[in-house]
Parts: sequence; C-alpha cells; structure tokens
Amino acid sequence: MTSVPRRIRQLDLLLANQIAAGEVVERPASVMKELLENSLDAGAAAITVEVEQGGVALIRVRDDGSGIAAADLPLALARHATSKVYSQDELVRVMSLGFRGEALASISSVSRLILSSRSAAEEHGCRISGQGAPAPCAHPRGTTVEVRDLFYNTPARRKFLRAERTEFEHLAEVAKRVALSRFDVALTLHHNQRQVLAVRPAHDDRQREQRLAAICGRPFVQQAVAVEFTLPGLRLWGWLLRPEAARAQADMQYFFINGRAIRDRVVTHAVRQAYGDKVYPGRHPAYVLYLEMDPAQVDVNVHPTKHEVRFRETRQVHDFLYRALRAAVDEAAAAPSGTLAVREATAAYQSAATDAGATGTATRQLGVVAGRYLLVDEGERGLRLVDLPAARALQASRVAHATLTAGENLRSQPLLLPVTLSLSAAQSVALQQGAALLTRLGFDLELLGPLQLVLRQVPALLRHLPPEVLARTALDSLAAGADTDALVAALVVVDGGPLPERGEWDGLVAAAVAHPTAGVSTLLAPADLARLLAG
Repeated sequence: MTSVPRRIRQLDLLLANQIAAGEVVERPASVMKELLENSLDAGAAAITVEVEQGGVALIRVRDDGSGIAAADLPLALARHATSKVYSQDELVRVMSLGFRGEALASISSVSRLILSSRSAAEEHGCRISGQGAPAPCAHPRGTTVEVRDLFYNTPARRKFLRAERTEFEHLAEVAKRVALSRFDVALTLHHNQRQVLAVRPAHDDRQREQRLAAICGRPFVQQAVAVEFTLPGLRLWGWLLRPEAARAQADMQYFFINGRAIRDRVVTHAVRQAYGDKVYPGRHPAYVLYLEMDPAQVDVNVHPTKHEVRFRETRQVHDFLYRALRAAVDEAAAAPSGTLAVREATAAYQSAATDAGATGTATRQLGVVAGRYLLVDEGERGLRLVDLPAARALQASRVAHATLTAGENLRSQPLLLPVTLSLSAAQSVALQQGAALLTRLGFDLELLGPLQLVLRQVPALLRHLPPEVLARTALDSLAAGADTDALVAALVVVDGGPLPERGEWDGLVAAAVAHPTAGVSTLLAPADLARLLAG
C-alpha cells in the first residue's frame, strides 16, 4: 500500500504556540519562573504567589510593578512581542530577565490564563483572557497573572507531571532562587492557602543574612564565609560553605550572573577545582554567589529557558572564578572556628564581640578603623589598636614554618594572568640556584631568557600581595644569601612589617577614634589576639 506524501502547511497559531510551549513550559515551576521574571523586570517591590495542587490547578502571581498599558494587553499574549528589547544592540547587552517574547503566549496556549494589569497613567485596570478581548476591571497598579488548569488541552503533557508534593518542591525552589536573586524585593508564597515562604526586603548585611537563613537555613549562615573579589569588569561576591561543612547532596548551589540564576559547566568546574581535595568524596560544596560583569561579554540567548549562558571569554571567567573561590576556600579552611567578619558599614565601626567563654576575658573586638587597625575594647584597660597586616604576617609565618618543618610544600595560588619580569644578573643567578626552595615556598617561576622570567603561581598564604613584589623580594633575599627561615621572614614582612611599638598605641587610638572609617577585614582568633595584646 503506497502512502500519499503529505504536503507542507503553515501551522495554525494555537498549534505553533503549543509546540513552543514544550520548550518554555516544562512543568508548573517553569510557568512560575517566567511570571516572576516578568514581575522583576517590571520593577516590582513586592510579589505575592498563590498556587494550588502543586501549581496544576492554579498559579497566581501578583506584583506592584509598572503594569501594562491597556492598549498593549493583546500584544502581551502574542508571540515575539516584548517591551524588553527593540534592537539587536539591546539584545547584545540585555539585562532584563525576559526578552524572547514567548512566555505568555506559550503559557496561554496550554492553560486557562487571565492577565489583569494597570499602569500608573491609567485610572482603572484592564483584563484579558487567552482567547478573549480586553475588558475594564478594578485593579491596583501592577499586574496579576492567573494560570488555571495547566495542560488541560494537552493530556499527554499532563501525564508526565509528578505528584503534587514533587511539583510543589520545584515551585518552592524557583521561589527561593528569585528571593536570593533580588534582596530588595519582598516575596510571599502560598500553597493550598497556606503560607510557606515570606521574606521582606533586605537592604543591609544583617537583613541579607536573615533572608539567607530563611532560605538556606541557619546552619548555612553559621558555616558560610563571605566572598568579595573584584577585577576590572568582573566582580564576584556572596557566600560559600566551609569545606568541612560540605553537603551530602548538591542541593544548595545558587549562582547568579547579573541577577540571573544560571547553570553552567564553566562555573561548576571552577567551583569544584577551587575546593579541590578539601571536600571529601561524595560531598558537595554549597554556595550563594553573584557574578557581575559586562552584559556584552555573556550571551544569555542560548536556550528558551535562559538557564544556560555562553561566555565570550570563557577562560578568563573560569580563571577569575577559580582564583577568587580558591582564595576564599583556603582562608575558610585555615581560619579558626571562632573567626568573625567585619563588613563595610556606614557607621564608624560595627560591634562584634568575641566569645567570652573562648577567650576567658572581657576583651571585645569592635571593628576595623583607618582600613588597617582592629579596635579592641579591653574593659577597664581601655581601647587598643591591633595592626591587622602585621597580624596576618605573623599567622602566615607560623603556617609556613609549620608546613615546611613537616616536610611539605606550601600551597600555591595560580595567577589569573602570568606576570613577566625583567631580572638583574644577581636575581637571575639566585633563581637558578634557589629554584627548588622557591618551589617549596609555592612559587612557579620559569626563565624565558637570561634576564627575564614568567611568574605563574605565588604562595597561597600571601596571595593578597602584589605578585611582582613577592617574586622580587624572594629573589633579592636569595641573592643576599638568605636561608629558608630568612626567606620566609622577608616575604611576610612585605605584608605590613612588624607591629608598632607599644608606646605608639595611644597616638594611633586617638587618631582612629577621632576619624574612624569602616573597613573590611577578618577579626583575629581569640588566641592570636591575646598574644598580640600581651606585646
């Protein structure tokens, strides 16, 4: 029996939208994600989400954003219609979460959708359904999208949905990601008329940590370390869990690029490489990290769900992430459990009391002043200042000596970009004769010619110092005949020099109290603080 060849036909609009919905609308969580992103793009300060039966029966998202003009409502449900981008130039530098103009059309093709909105310029709202015409309605400024009976007209898709509890878990995960992506937006989530998440706007460090605890749990906040790393055109900040607190599942890994939650193999590899062997096999890092970069350097138009991105300079981004996260992981692994963090604040300093039970004294660390000195309250003995660079040099010296005495090499920190240096004849000879010692200390140096070298790695303990200064200090010390102990001493002195004499404290205290400035640093462990104050 010969079959008759089928002729090519133009798909009708509903069928085309249903096919497109297969990429955009995978499950109820996909619908909620698209609607929440629209609310954020509209400048909403507060968003309320109501879902029933895991989102299959109802998903209602209400925001107080800019709203949609009544004349634009029909276009809002049309494919390839958007207010986010008007030109290719805008697409290349897009910062909005949505821009494809597909979501509402796809959702309305597989559900019973009602869109209600009012812009600030209009006296009343307007409502439109998936198949109807706009009609006036009462509505505050903002937008409400109501999606009922998801996949009612595509029963094959509905059969692939999981149990209500599973679908709601995916919905809750979307809400968590949105809440973490925008600390300045209030978000409330109800399931079957029961509130399951409510977070208020967070504008300072304390409020951000409260939101972090509400979403990731108090143990995450207690075991996390803050990350802050900046290079021209790139900034990484956020929190990551200490290596010893790694989780049994990879269920708490949030990464955002310019406010967009993404999943990317480059990022995952950089994180894994940064943790290295500090995480036990079978355990997984946990983090909430934010990468800010030029939008023209990252392509977000890779997949309809917009979860995937493509970096224009993949290697540069990978090395930047690795360098920043490896530094944070090393610091977290080396820091004592009683270490606290002082962050930037508008006040002169923030109070952060040390654990009196751990120190056995009433000494309190108040904050960092003049960008360098730790202000310490010793009770009846008054205030004192501790030179933090010198304290860090002391700690680095102890760790270096202990590691070398044990017969191990110091850990190296790869540079984001290798550094090329010109050498004197004495430095060149010192490099050739002391290459083994330099390797033990964590340097990776290679001669390019008689009087030129390339520096690829430096000691991780001193990664915060200029690489060129470290290399030249090491070579000059070797040329002067320094042994291992003298070389370590010379390198750590680069980190701020010896502590001021005890008689200098009073003048420093007076100057700091008169002109305090907030800083960013890590408070000392109680034992190190006690040794420094003992003079």
